[in-house]
Amino acid sequence: MPKQSDTMTEKYNFGTWMTAHDLSLHPVGIETLWLNITRLCNQACHHCHLSASPEMPLHMSKAVMDACLSVIASNAAIRSVDITGGAPELHPGFEALVGAIRHLDKKVTVRHNLTVTLDGHPLTGESRTYLPEFFAANRVELLASMPAWEKDAADQIRGRGVFEKSLKSLRQLNAVGYGSRPELILKLVTNHDGPLSATKRVLLESRFHEVLGEYGIKFNDLLTVTNIPAGRYATDLQRTGGYDEYMNGLIQASDETAIKAATCRTLVSVGPDGRLYDCDFNLALDRGLNPDTSQTIFEFDYDRLINRTINFAGHCFACSAGAGSG
Repeated sequence: MPKQSDTMTEKYNFGTWMTAHDLSLHPVGIETLWLNITRLCNQACHHCHLSASPEMPLHMSKAVMDACLSVIASNAAIRSVDITGGAPELHPGFEALVGAIRHLDKKVTVRHNLTVTLDGHPLTGESRTYLPEFFAANRVELLASMPAWEKDAADQIRGRGVFEKSLKSLRQLNAVGYGSRPELILKLVTNHDGPLSATKRVLLESRFHEVLGEYGIKFNDLLTVTNIPAGRYATDLQRTGGYDEYMNGLIQASDETAIKAATCRTLVSVGPDGRLYDCDFNLALDRGLNPDTSQTIFEFDYDRLINRTINFAGHCFACSAGAGSG
């Protein structure tokens, strides 16, 4: 698993900054289990904190998936499961996993890149055109990546043709009821090179609704994710000499409201190998949980986990800045 250099992760100490500002951040529960089930993706986006790509066929094993299902079934406090990757739909056990979670009457959220529906499997060419109907049948909430409302900007971030493919995929989701039926929630996710204030986030969402509405696209909400200084994005910042400027910008924009809403307070992330993390970003940096708690899904202990000490690093400033990440 790729590991960020200690220099990049430790130069900016989020925990020290929190103490200096008389702030604290502790878990309040585990409402969501966040499963990263594959590194395989049909895209290779420059901002991907996991460096996922068509050349990364690393899948979560069935044993780990079964352990996750056992934990979900035996912990009533876990009300939802967030499935991500890579493109999680490329895992051979994806459909069975979603079905099993829904059978347990838990909410399922899938982080969907839209283009996988049209591109299919990057290694085998296997079709994924059935996904809109599958999602609707299982009432899956979708967090769909849409980097920009402008064609050139979207294609620059994710590759030629991505904008048109995304529009086509969104129309297919709309056709089965996403964005209009109350039980079929479609949220778009856009990444930004720096934090957005709450006011600017609202204005951006309005603009997305306006422009995509001109294409006939409907969606429920827009989530804005500040690009995490990890993976390819951190490498690019280092290469161009912009890492320190980016980090200082995040620190200056840190907001107590965003800190209180940090996702690490209400979830635990599970990696493909079953290791546990405070979030998917710590997973990308190979920063497992602190040794005061359970380390893998096979030894999941709810009480120990909600009393754990969160493992902070410099990238945590991305979630504390502006309106936060999400």
